[in-house]
Amino acid sequence: MAYSAPAGRASNAVHRWGLLLMVMALLTTFWCLLLGFTSQQQQRLVKESVRELGLLNSAVAQHTSGLMRTIETDLRTMDLWLHAHPGIDPLHDTAFQALVDEMRRASGGLIDLRMVSSTGKLYYIGAHLPQAQADVSDREYFTSQLALPGQTPGLHVSTPVLSRVTSSWIIPVSWKMTSPVGDMLVLFAAINVDILSGLHDRMRFKPEGTILLVRTDGAVLSRVPLDLKLQSKNLSSTPMFLSEYGKKPRGDFVSDGSTTDGIVRLVTYERLEEHPVIVLVTRQLSEVLDPFHARRQLMFSIGALVTVVTLVFTFFLQRSQRALHGAQDELHKLASTDHLTDVMNRRALSQRAQAEFDRAQRSHRDVAVLALDIDHFKRINDTYGHGAGDTVLRECASRWKSVLRGQDLLGRLGGEEFCVVLPETSQEAAEQVAHRLRAAVAEQASAGVQVTVSIGLSCRRPDDVHWATALERADRALYRAKADGRDCVRNES
Repeated sequence: MAYSAPAGRASNAVHRWGLLLMVMALLTTFWCLLLGFTSQQQQRLVKESVRELGLLNSAVAQHTSGLMRTIETDLRTMDLWLHAHPGIDPLHDTAFQALVDEMRRASGGLIDLRMVSSTGKLYYIGAHLPQAQADVSDREYFTSQLALPGQTPGLHVSTPVLSRVTSSWIIPVSWKMTSPVGDMLVLFAAINVDILSGLHDRMRFKPEGTILLVRTDGAVLSRVPLDLKLQSKNLSSTPMFLSEYGKKPRGDFVSDGSTTDGIVRLVTYERLEEHPVIVLVTRQLSEVLDPFHARRQLMFSIGALVTVVTLVFTFFLQRSQRALHGAQDELHKLASTDHLTDVMNRRALSQRAQAEFDRAQRSHRDVAVLALDIDHFKRINDTYGHGAGDTVLRECASRWKSVLRGQDLLGRLGGEEFCVVLPETSQEAAEQVAHRLRAAVAEQASAGVQVTVSIGLSCRRPDDVHWATALERADRALYRAKADGRDCVRNES
């Protein structure tokens, strides 16, 4: 029957799919590594930013702690000085005024020191302001000191207020005197929020970073940049206060900004050990990640370009392979196929037939060989021409292929001689096939010529080493068929 490339197309398909799978595996690995690398870089960048925030947080915390210690020292000193000099008028005593002025000067204007009477009257310390400046009996920094009569002196950090005297925002830190001096009961330091904010503004990460001071009960003391909505807000009910900085001494988290301005930020915090203040330092997350996202986008663009180039190269490589394999198959077919009848030539038939004989020898199975010869073929050429003869050869081969099985082998030995090899076929079955082959030619004219064929048959013997031995016997049977009048089938003797 007609030649088909032996396992070549299947092998080529395996190679093509193998190449595609290999390329896809390499690209998948490439993208996994790229995604893993960028994810690792993002985590490293965030971690580094958190470390920097932590360093800034520690600096702000140290400054705030130092400020609170300074205030406590100043207020304690004033209390001790007044009790060490009984009978003086603190509002007019020049020595006391000099002491307080030196404390103000040392703070650079950040701290102003004041006094409150037992009735809540606010006094500035200085001869030029001897009268009460305001009634602060409703202020937290005063009422908190009266809450527990007889309590020991201690600092109370109050929520920010708008001064009734200066109309500026201050953070009052009050101290109840050991005992009243005249009518004076409470000392307090007013932290100038504008100056404190200026210090914090120089320290924060620009442009969207913030620094907050929060009391341990959640009250906001200060925020830079200033946000009046947060100036006196209490954060004690927010999720982050309840889970993070309201409980732990220090840490970090990511804030979605829902309680402030809606900006997603990295946040670090630290609770002061000796004072009821928590320091929070933040940085806008996009400030940290935007440069990284730009680099990642560039890497992804390069990765996409590499992927496209690789796929295009693979596509053209596969096309080249298909063309090469197609050319190889065509060359193999040309080398193995009879160009006129499109069946195997003698060389290809000999190779395939020998393989079948070797297989049958190992498995002890039958193989039959048929030798076919078109009767009076020379007369056909002489009478009708070689074109008609060629047509007869092609039509005979085509009819025989339609009769044979897929595993059967059909080849042209030369001229009008053909051979059929029937694997796993007994002599009786081979005779039936031979008669069908003979009938397929005789039933219908070819090229207007009534054609017949003579067939010789031989089966493999146990001592057959080469298939050509069986073919020789089939040839002898073919000669008897011709001697017996042609158009018949004869077995080996």
